[in-house]
Amino acid sequence: MFKGKDADKFLDIIQALAHRAGVTDENKMVNYITTYSSTAVKKVIWHLPEFDKDEKGKKWQTASDSLLEIYESTSEAPKGYTFAAHYVIACH
Repeated sequence: MFKGKDADKFLDIIQALAHRAGVTDENKMVNYITTYSSTAVKKVIWHLPEFDKDEKGKKWQTASDSLLEIYESTSEAPKGYTFAAHYVIACH
């Protein structure tokens, strides 16, 4: 369960587990990010198109880059991170 810490390790685990399960198309792994994320993380990322389960054509590289940008691969979850903050950062 991803709780906002060590995003890079979490993404590596998702890829390894998906490959063991026979998933070879990385883009099919995008939904695993939200599936195996905590409720708090889901509240931050669910509305972003790269994580929206209803969006077609999601790309692993885009989703993983976005997750790493939000959580910066730190050992601590970001404090006070909001969609508004991400939107401001992404638009500038």
